[in-house]
Amino acid sequence: MTGIDTYNSDHIAHRSFDSSRPTGSKNPNGGKKKKPGKSRPPLRTVLLRGIVCFVILAMSVTVITTGTKEKPIVQAPLRGEAPAGYDEYSSAVDPDFCKAIAENLSVIGDDPITGGRSAGSPAELEAAQFIAQTMKDIGLENVTMDKVNCDGWTFKGASLEYINAAGEVSKAILGGYQTTIVADRENLPIVWLGKGTAIDYEGIDVKGKLILIEYDSDNDWWINLPAYQAMLHGAKAVVAVRIMEQEIEDRISSNDIRGPANAPALAISREDAERIKEAIDVSGYEAGGVRQINVRLTADSQVIPGVKTNNVWGEIPGTTDEVIYFAAHYDGYYHAFFDNAIGVGLMIDMAKAFIQSGYKPHKTLRFIATGAEEWGRISSNSDQMTAAFEQFTNVRPDWADTAFVLVNVAGAFPLDVMKSFDVSVPYEIKDFIEERITSFGDRAQISVTVGGELPKTTREDLIYNFFGIPTIANEGGEGDKQFFAGLRHSSADTIENGGFSEEGAATIENFYGYSVIMLDQLPLKPLGFAPRFAALSSSYEENNPNPGLVESHLRANIARLMPIAEQADELISNFNRDFAIAVSTQDTALSESMMTDAKTLNEKIYEAYRLIQDELLKISPTLDSGFANIWVQSNITHLNNAIQLLEDGDAAAAVYTELAEIDAVKASIYFDKETCDYFVVQTLEGAKGSWAEGRTEGTPCYADDVVRSLLEKMAAGDTNYMQEIDAIRALSSVQQNLLSSIYSDQGASCYRITDAIYAILDAKTLLDSQKEEQQSLTGGN
Repeated sequence: MTGIDTYNSDHIAHRSFDSSRPTGSKNPNGGKKKKPGKSRPPLRTVLLRGIVCFVILAMSVTVITTGTKEKPIVQAPLRGEAPAGYDEYSSAVDPDFCKAIAENLSVIGDDPITGGRSAGSPAELEAAQFIAQTMKDIGLENVTMDKVNCDGWTFKGASLEYINAAGEVSKAILGGYQTTIVADRENLPIVWLGKGTAIDYEGIDVKGKLILIEYDSDNDWWINLPAYQAMLHGAKAVVAVRIMEQEIEDRISSNDIRGPANAPALAISREDAERIKEAIDVSGYEAGGVRQINVRLTADSQVIPGVKTNNVWGEIPGTTDEVIYFAAHYDGYYHAFFDNAIGVGLMIDMAKAFIQSGYKPHKTLRFIATGAEEWGRISSNSDQMTAAFEQFTNVRPDWADTAFVLVNVAGAFPLDVMKSFDVSVPYEIKDFIEERITSFGDRAQISVTVGGELPKTTREDLIYNFFGIPTIANEGGEGDKQFFAGLRHSSADTIENGGFSEEGAATIENFYGYSVIMLDQLPLKPLGFAPRFAALSSSYEENNPNPGLVESHLRANIARLMPIAEQADELISNFNRDFAIAVSTQDTALSESMMTDAKTLNEKIYEAYRLIQDELLKISPTLDSGFANIWVQSNITHLNNAIQLLEDGDAAAAVYTELAEIDAVKASIYFDKETCDYFVVQTLEGAKGSWAEGRTEGTPCYADDVVRSLLEKMAAGDTNYMQEIDAIRALSSVQQNLLSSIYSDQGASCYRITDAIYAILDAKTLLDSQKEEQQSLTGGN
């Protein structure tokens, strides 16, 4: 099996199943398309654009004289009729097979008790080998294991032994974070320290001790802050209870650390934490200003920089160079049945259904299982999704050029409670997917809705969009909500806790299969560019204290861009419609000619879409994705509101209601300055070499000194805030300048994007003119 590392197949035979050439040229720019410059187009292009504008004007006159033009149909058949090959595919979908794969994956773990398949670990490798063998078993071709770079973490387990309040020996099983801590029944004191904030350490000596804390990553802060705080105070490690919306008995929960490996952290269940706290209260002793008990710590958690993980892929070859991707990550916290063993199971069962149904795709269907999604980089906010980024950056940069679309099979949670699931897509493909949902209609056992306009920084579809690949992903529905409320990244992520909905799994597989078969039969990527720029224009009114600051040239460039985007959208839609008609009327000559044209047009569509991602899809210091102006506008609004509150004498509201909402300021309220300084620097330094590099816009609005000064004055009863008001005004001025720079950049971006979208229209006009010239030379034959 070409490309797969040698391994002992007998070792994983109990987990294998019996089943009933990368294309494109390598880009010399390392996989990234060269951005169009600001130079004006050549005369030939100008003349071609003149022809386009004349044709559009003529079409507009026709519309005026013949009445309102109907919205073009993207693809036929649509209404109520399934695409050819779907019914056979649907009949081959097997939720039991999907579940069996997930169950086999979820028992693979580095820790025999808690599991865990982490970046570069032995369990992750075993899982990759199992997936490769399964892909081969079901009949996928060219099955390959690509090695990619990451930082590695292996967690072989941890526990605490102690005397409980009843005088009996107890043992608490612990989970881990991506930090290094090794101990063999080491005798240590443990203290309860609340949330582990700066004030919790006042008057307390914790050197060499374990710090028992709780934290809420959804509403307060990430584990990296209390872990780093504990390290600065000389603690051995923090042992943390992660608060979640839904309580589940004996659940241990972790997250990606987003911090250095030398600030150790371990995870503990609420029940075990309460038992230890009770023992401290009943039989603890006073030392270093705090009550404590002695425990024995056993732990084997090791982070190793610069290792390898594997991305495993196989394919069903098509007849064209283009590729439709399915992707699912296989690493995970604890047993990770739903996140994301079930995603791998769904993906592989879809591959098997395509093969067993006899479907012959036009485009290659490529199925890729990625490692190092949950974590793969030391001391970085962007420590997730490492392997997917490396795959398209350094291992297979040519893949992006011929990618048609990607289905990200993560966040697909067919729990027992699942009655609906939502599909998240970028702006450009939303109309197409919404129409697919409409035509999917009564075939769904579970209702399907579409939402989302931008990929989140917690899912790999963000990475694929960065590389110019439009994506479809799961997000929302009852299964999604329950998973995030109680199961995510925890020991409760098991089929026993979540149950398994065969109807939910079948609906997910059927909808994706239905959509992919539709996409496979399209010549052009069914993108619509205009909605993103309508959203960009609307974003200038969002939480903007002074919309008048938006430069006139920016609004002019968007105004110039919008009609060009709409023309390109119509061209794409009409081309796909006309191709479907040619196929349905068996006009082979026309359909083959259109497929030839489509290759040229799709190259231009790809270049435009990728340029849009490069120019406009940015990351905030707090890991939001979107238009950069939105969070800077928000910062300015909060700063101005804080000034007003301070002028009114309300420092508490200024700090806790307004300043706390700005970038990293909330940390300054609760943690030492050294801790806060470290993570502000990490925001930019940790992005280097990751998917966030060049996309984290500007520097954080760091109001640490102002906040600390206000807190001191509030404690002292000092109400003279003039110095702080002046400092906030200075911060606001910096943010205003940053916003002005962003507006300027966006204006230039819109100018370049206009040229890139215009290139689609130019290419179509040139193709048509070449055909007309050829027909004139052959006498119209």
